[in-house]
Parts: sequence; C-alpha cells; structure tokens
Amino acid sequence: YLTKDGWIKRITLEKLGDSIMAYKYINQAIKVDNKYMPAYIFGGEIQRVNYNIDRAIEWLRNGINAAPESPECYGALAKLYRLTKHNIGKAYSILDEMKSHVAEPLVNLEYARFYYDINELPRSFNKYNNTFWNDSLLRNHFTETDLQNYCTSWHAVYNIDKDLITAQKKIVDKRIYDVACYGLRLYPKNVALVRSAFYTLQRLGLNDSAKVYAEKLFVMPNTKFNTLDYLTYAKLYAAMGDLASADKMYREAYAMCMTRTDETRKESENIESAGFLNFLQSQLDILKNDEYVIINEHTRLYSQDYEKKISIAQYYIDRKKSVNRTDYVDELNQLGAALAAKAQSVDSTKMVDVWK
Repeated sequence: YLTKDGWIKRITLEKLGDSIMAYKYINQAIKVDNKYMPAYIFGGEIQRVNYNIDRAIEWLRNGINAAPESPECYGALAKLYRLTKHNIGKAYSILDEMKSHVAEPLVNLEYARFYYDINELPRSFNKYNNTFWNDSLLRNHFTETDLQNYCTSWHAVYNIDKDLITAQKKIVDKRIYDVACYGLRLYPKNVALVRSAFYTLQRLGLNDSAKVYAEKLFVMPNTKFNTLDYLTYAKLYAAMGDLASADKMYREAYAMCMTRTDETRKESENIESAGFLNFLQSQLDILKNDEYVIINEHTRLYSQDYEKKISIAQYYIDRKKSVNRTDYVDELNQLGAALAAKAQSVDSTKMVDVWK
C-alpha cells in the first residue's frame, strides 16, 4: 500500500516510460483518494504532452469537480488554456471560478502564479505579498518557485514603480529580506533567494552582510549572471570605499549589458509575435537604461579626479566602437561633462586647449 506521496512518485516514474502504466497508478491513487489533485494534474499532463488538449482539459475539470475547494487544478487548467489555446480570457474565467469555492488567500496565490507567468510582475508581487503575510500557515502553500518569484517580482517593482517613495521601499526591502531568509532555510542552494538577500541588504546600506551574500552568489555553480548582479556589486564596493574593485565590477556590468543587448537583438530578428516583440523591445530599453546608469555611477565615483572621469568615459566609447555600435551618446555626454569640468579647473592659458 502506497502513501499519497508514494503514489505520485510511482506515477512519475511510470509516466516517463509508459503512459498506460502511469494511468494504472493514477487511477489507483484516485481510487484511494478521489480528492488527490496531483493525480488529475499528472493525468492531464500526459494528455497535453501527447497533444490531446481536450482530454487534458477533461482530466483537470474532473479534478475540479472532485474537489472544488482545492485550488491546484484551477491553476493548472488556466495555464493550459493560456499556453495551448492562447485564450487568456478563458484562463481568467477559470481563476475567477475559484472565488466561490476556495479560500481567498489561496485564490490570491494562484493569481500570483498566473500573473508571474504572463510577466505582470507588479500584480504578481501584490498577490504574493498579501498572501505571504496574511497568515503564517499559508506560507506552507508556498513552493520554492513561489518564494523565488515573490522576491524576483519585488525587485522588478522596485525599479519600475515610480510612485513608491524611498521610505516605502526600505520597509518592503526589509520584508523581502525576511522572505529570502525564510526561503533559504528551506532551500539553501536557491540562487534567486541568495540574490534577493544580496540586493535588499545592499540597498539598505548593510554592506558587510550584503557582501557575504554577494560572495556566495558569485561562487554558486548554477548562477546565470545578469547586468544587475555586477552593477549591485559595483555599488556595494563603491559604498565600502573599494574603488578598484568597483571599477572592475562596473566594467563587468557594462560588458554583460552589451552581451545581453546583442543577444536580445538577434532573438528579435526571428520573432513574428507582436506581443513578444514588444517584450523584447522593453528588455532593450531596460538594458539601454542600465548602460546609462553604469557610466553615470562609474564616473561619479571620482568627483574631483577629472582625468579618471575622462578615461572611464573614453573606455566606454571605445568599447562600443570595438563592436561597431554607434549608440554612445550617453557616453559622449559623460566625456563632455568631464572635459568641461576639467576646463573650469585649469588656468586660463590651458583652458582653450581643454575646451577644444
């Protein structure tokens, strides 16, 4: 006799090799407990993989009928309609259907997952935030993916929500750090949670603690680095007065930005979907803004060292020229500002040459 977890492990093994045997165990699991939602979800997943979408829908709908108070099959069915039938209106109607049967916080959790999947990160964050802090028992429903998506969605909101004032951001940063620590106690190797702890501590000015998480992030074997990783580390070094390390990290951030820009542009050449093209364009806009932030912050490290400012700006211009990019107006502006500042600092006999 298998426990519920035992059934699903056996189903998983069978599904990989023989769907007929998988269904044998799926049906036995449902016979033991007809409200066991993972069995219905596995049954639907086998049909989806075999492109029998209507049968997959039928399996998930059977799960909802068996236990309308359980949220799992609603979320799976909404996702199925979105991905296979491209019917987001129907997906929303399925999620709305939950409201009459499922406790509100669990409905919010399913909405948080759905919003995250469709890249509605501010809405996803709000749903995760309300659910996590509503009742400590509800945290048991948060999967590892939920915890990392909750933290990740906040960092997106931090950068795009112009209505949040600094004091509000600090309050949420402290909360998100608590969420990251909670998650890391359960999943100590989760890269997204380590990154979240690093970012929030750096923004809060807790530099020594932030550096511990930064060093951990940069040696984790599964880390896929992004521009913000290097940029945040550069800010941390700058705040700690280690300008040589900050220099290196700003340059690493810029190189990463250029790589991501090139990859995103190439990807957009083969995309026909207008919606996805708009998404890629928004990513390019973010990367362009990151480039501006990097050079602006990097040159600002040296308030009176005009030669250093000039060399940094010239480095970024030469870096773009080396790959035949001509979009270095921001870099030229920084170079011009550094030269203009230098011109004000020299005696009049040399000023004309500097201005030229």
